[in-house]
Amino acid sequence: MKPVKSEPIAYSYVRFSTPSQREGDSLRRQTEQAVAYCARNNLTLDTSLTLKDLGVSAFRGANAAVGNFRTFLDAIKSGRVCAGSVLIVEGFDRISRQGIDEGYDLVKSILKAGVTIVTLFPERKFDRDATKSLSKGALEIQLILERAAEESERKSDRVGAAWSNKRKRARESGHILTKKVPAWVQCQNGKLVLNSSKAAVVKNVFALAAAGHGHSLIVQKMIADKVPPLSARPWSRAYVGKILRDRHALGELQPRTRDGKPDGLPIIDYYPRAVSDTEFHLARAGASERKKMPGRSGKNVNIFAGLLKQAGCRASFYYSAVNRPLAGGKSNRVALLSTAESNQGNGVSVRYDLFERDVLNHLREIDRHEVFGNSVEHDEVDTLRGELAVVEESIRKIVTEMDEQGESPTLFKRLREKEATQRKLNKQVAEARQNAAKPVDQAFGEMQTLAGAIADARDPTEVRLKLRSVLRHVVEDMTLLVVTRATLRVCALQVCFRGSNLRRHYLLGYNRQQPLPAVSQSWAHAGNDVDLRNPTDAADCEQLLVKHITGLRE
Repeated sequence: MKPVKSEPIAYSYVRFSTPSQREGDSLRRQTEQAVAYCARNNLTLDTSLTLKDLGVSAFRGANAAVGNFRTFLDAIKSGRVCAGSVLIVEGFDRISRQGIDEGYDLVKSILKAGVTIVTLFPERKFDRDATKSLSKGALEIQLILERAAEESERKSDRVGAAWSNKRKRARESGHILTKKVPAWVQCQNGKLVLNSSKAAVVKNVFALAAAGHGHSLIVQKMIADKVPPLSARPWSRAYVGKILRDRHALGELQPRTRDGKPDGLPIIDYYPRAVSDTEFHLARAGASERKKMPGRSGKNVNIFAGLLKQAGCRASFYYSAVNRPLAGGKSNRVALLSTAESNQGNGVSVRYDLFERDVLNHLREIDRHEVFGNSVEHDEVDTLRGELAVVEESIRKIVTEMDEQGESPTLFKRLREKEATQRKLNKQVAEARQNAAKPVDQAFGEMQTLAGAIADARDPTEVRLKLRSVLRHVVEDMTLLVVTRATLRVCALQVCFRGSNLRRHYLLGYNRQQPLPAVSQSWAHAGNDVDLRNPTDAADCEQLLVKHITGLRE
């Protein structure tokens, strides 16, 4: 018997550049043409490889670099697609639109591997001999690839010019750049207007963030309150983060080039505003503080999370709950602030509820004018923006000089230095705006009010979250020194405030975790002579506390 000759394996590659072409006829046309060709020529069409790049451009070679066509090229190298196979495409422009250099090298590598390329429009077959001479197909392939590259270049220029004109009209006359808008904005009669109900939700998201809620808590609250999602996708941490980060809520639009880079300055008041500058910067300040001082946001909110450190070694105090044995085999659940999880220094702890009560009582008694004074600070935002304008003008002049006189290493170095200064100033302006949204002395008054409201609050968790947020805005650092002897525990607490050079010191004492009534109050006015962050001062203070606790025992 004669051996049965197996039919060659064919692979169909389908590609188009823009997502909008998915709605047209391109996919159906390319697919059906490949199936019909295989039927006419007794080819077996392989469907195990996904060879569709839908909405992927070949102008810059994305399909061959990261698209599904890369899968086909790798399959040739690995031997999964063997010599004698057939690649069916509508035209060479589906494989590449990069021109003769890159495009021809790509086609040639496929043909040299023994894979025949069949184009369907026009219907032509090219094997490994096609690239050996111009007459056998090399010239035809090169001309097709060059024409495809030229067409893409012209189209890119036209699209780029059209978008540039749209951006100009948007800046000058408020022309709508695109119908793709934030979920709380809608287009009515050629104008962008707020969806009032969705805008109210956005406003609430910013208010929650400013009050100390992280992304997860905001999502949980939205779901618990049965607030409908702003778009088709459900509430998520990522979406809440996007709302809070983007300046769309302020009404700004940042035009971008096709590669995603900013194109000029943002367009102010392009969208209708959903929040004020103050609301935006308060939320950003809350996010910045949570990033610097992360803390758990579960049922038990530790208002000192990220702030409280152990004297000398600077180990962090963490919230924890332990079971303390009682008589009769019973136990009591006790919440502690402990450094045991820090893996630094000595593991010390203090009972959380008593410590919180004492500290808040002390903070409520402070006259904020003693800490921050009565002076009005100058407008730091305007000062920094003035510095930024000078730097940006210098960058513009350097770029102009390079365009006119040519590039040079010296100019490049100056440009990099100026750009580094620009990034630094931009960050400082953002921080200054956050601080201006809530001055420290104003936040201090809010902190004192909240400290007195915890006990009677209808929702203590909400008050604690807000108190933690405000406390982080007011307090720069809290340092605690704990000395224990038997059932006695004495703690020296140092509080440093933002925007002030003054420090406050307090002496807290407990006997079997109950307050000691006879504790010296002289520490409250210790001044700035002692700094518990300094290991030497912390060691000296510890010796004083040992003497103090010995006297209490006697």
